[in-house]
Amino acid sequence: PHETWVGRRSVDTDGGVALLTRPPLDQWVHSCYFILTVFTTVGFGDMSAVTLGEIVYVCITMMVGIILNSMVISEVISIVTSRDKVHEFIAKHTELVEAFAEHTQLDETSQKLMSAWISFSAKGWMSYRYDREEVKALITDKCMPRSLLGRLPGNLFSGALMKNRFVTLRGGPGTTPPRLPLLLALAVHRSAFECGEIVYQVHDLAMNVFLVISGMFADVGCPSPAGGVDDSGHLTTAAAFAQNKDNNEFPNRQSTMEVMRAKVQSHHLFPYRLYGSGNYFGLAEVLDARERSSSVRCESDGGGVALVLQKMELQHLMEEFPQFAMAWRSQSRRREQLRLRMLSRLTVGMNLRRFAAVRIQRAVRAHLAGSVLHVEGLANMAPAAFAMRLLAPRTQTECSSFGECSTVADMQSVRRLLAASDSQARDIRDLRSGMDAMRADFIM
Repeated sequence: PHETWVGRRSVDTDGGVALLTRPPLDQWVHSCYFILTVFTTVGFGDMSAVTLGEIVYVCITMMVGIILNSMVISEVISIVTSRDKVHEFIAKHTELVEAFAEHTQLDETSQKLMSAWISFSAKGWMSYRYDREEVKALITDKCMPRSLLGRLPGNLFSGALMKNRFVTLRGGPGTTPPRLPLLLALAVHRSAFECGEIVYQVHDLAMNVFLVISGMFADVGCPSPAGGVDDSGHLTTAAAFAQNKDNNEFPNRQSTMEVMRAKVQSHHLFPYRLYGSGNYFGLAEVLDARERSSSVRCESDGGGVALVLQKMELQHLMEEFPQFAMAWRSQSRRREQLRLRMLSRLTVGMNLRRFAAVRIQRAVRAHLAGSVLHVEGLANMAPAAFAMRLLAPRTQTECSSFGECSTVADMQSVRRLLAASDSQARDIRDLRSGMDAMRADFIM
């Protein structure tokens, strides 16, 4: 050891104390010091290789240091550059807001709210800012292998896009072209909504279609004895922030956005039509080029996520897939008629859980009324399978008798809650006993 740099290294100014005589911690610190001088290419020269073994070791250390040093520097540059891009994006759009505020003589409070909204949402916006035309050309113009072309649609957005009713239209074209979901995925962007947040309200300009990925959304209206009314009420945040106009107190952008969302008042509106995972809403007004005829609110406690399809992108898809354009128009008319029928039944305001339970009860009654012809097969089912059979619509006529099939099918979480409940299990057993009695009467 005395022939190595560790043995030759002294730890005092006079050179009388050798490193080998010091504790292990001191030796470890000096070793780290040597490695860092090699990795960072500083090389002070106070420790150098002399023997053949030391020279080989230092050469290997320098090669490893070059690789690690380049990786670290590259990562740091990437982080700094990405942050610079976000700040550049925010600065650019903040300047646009300032120019807009000056042109329209906008008050200072509203200008600050717009700037806070941009800063809060900038990172999310930049996540889908890429050259979409290049990706579209890659999908449509290049000779993509058929195996890959067939694999991609089922994995878009973790498979949620192909399960959405906007793609799997009932009564639409029998086969979905693989490029339709790919181009649709290219056109949409994800948007998250909090519980109670208004997605859009009556009289808004219809510019987007919303494809639900998770959570529960609902058309909401004001109940009345003669039927529901689509009323926007006081759904804007302007009045909520009027008190801050003079003092202009906004602690930070995050809290400002939270207050903006929390201040929206819509407690006088109640759900009358549900849109769960795999459903979509907002299509009819976009196709008819008219203002919104209803208000939609996020109802699930954990919030919801939807894919937002802009009107211009929808028009491009309809031009490229005319068979789907016809199906979308037909579906939008039927769904709008169904919405109006369900709105006319909004005589009593109910929260989401109660409304879902009432819808399931109506579905069960509707199926029981027409189930005598199927009593032989139903009576032999297990209770759980029997209940699911009652909740699953069989024909288009039955669907229209109690509302759209999606109203029941979208409430999987509610059905699981009912199936897990002891009281509901007893009700299912009672229903089965009643069906046994009906079967006996039918046989006699």
